[in-house]
Amino acid sequence: MPKILRTRITKHAVDRLGSGTMIRDTDLTGFGVRRQRDGAFYFLQKRIGKRVRWITIGPHGSPWTAETARKEAYRLLGQIAGGAPPQTRRQELEGKPTVRDAAQHFMAEHGTQLKHQSRIKYQFLLDRYILEELGDRLLET
Repeated sequence: MPKILRTRITKHAVDRLGSGTMIRDTDLTGFGVRRQRDGAFYFLQKRIGKRVRWITIGPHGSPWTAETARKEAYRLLGQIAGGAPPQTRRQELEGKPTVRDAAQHFMAEHGTQLKHQSRIKYQFLLDRYILEELGDRLLET
């Protein structure tokens, strides 16, 4: 069972947060941050219908600070109060193209205009360096 603290969530409080510890915000009911092995994550806990939903806002650090996560929690609470199911960031980006999709589109559209050796080198660089590290990342427009 994690240790639960009740205080206003600030950058300083999150930085001092120990592993397996959770902070519940005193200003905004349901908003909190918990530190797990791989870092601190902001969340919103809210009863929707008969179920208690845990909505992960994001990891502490860029772009999520205590204040930006609090604003996102207010936005999610507004959606819930309006009767709409909460749209999380992950759901908003679902179906958006990935780096892999963009690379495939690039090679299909422009690869035919390249010389044979250039096309081979482009494909090698994409496969070896870019897609290996960034292939599954979503492109935001």
